[in-house]
Amino acid sequence: MFIFMILTCEKNKSSYEEKYNLFNKHNCDFIFISGNPDQEYEYIYDESKKILFIKCSDNYDNLPLKVFMGIKYIVQLGKYDGIFKLDDTSIVRRFAQLIDTVNKNLDKDYFGTIDQDNRNIPIYTLSKHRLGRFEFKDKYDGKKFNNSFFCHGCGYYISLKSCNIILNNFNIIKENVLEDTCIGLILNTNNIFPIRIDGFNYKLIHKLGYRKS
Repeated sequence: MFIFMILTCEKNKSSYEEKYNLFNKHNCDFIFISGNPDQEYEYIYDESKKILFIKCSDNYDNLPLKVFMGIKYIVQLGKYDGIFKLDDTSIVRRFAQLIDTVNKNLDKDYFGTIDQDNRNIPIYTLSKHRLGRFEFKDKYDGKKFNNSFFCHGCGYYISLKSCNIILNNFNIIKENVLEDTCIGLILNTNNIFPIRIDGFNYKLIHKLGYRKS
């Protein structure tokens, strides 16, 4: 059994509501992850909204942390064989097919919508366009990050084995800012790479604004 983990934030309230209604129609487990720097506790779960609030700023800078903390919370529940991570802006075209495809591949450790192998360029810096999404731009301007073979953040599955590996690599999480590349890097260093699944492509699920070339 797996659970959908969807990253959301206050400014994307309409996207959250759309995704909540979509998931609520189907017989599946799901949880939203958001940030709230002012809360007293590390976690606060709002059952009525299916939102787990993490004690951190609700910005683009903290995406790796939000994913890490969401994984930590779910693993501690002890109920799931894996997690399928989504963004609130991800577009799911065939929801029933997505659930069926994931259920048929729960023995895999890592797969997703688009897998991209950037290891031929081992080091990257953030473009000006990407920097514009961060709250603390100067902190990341010109900083070098390690590349990886990763699944795009709009949708990927990680097994319980992969989850535990990620939880043992917080040092990589805190040193990176691109969540999907970061998750790929952690798994790659443990000989786990994206597995391509037939029919699992942009026609099934993709990112808002993504267009097949």
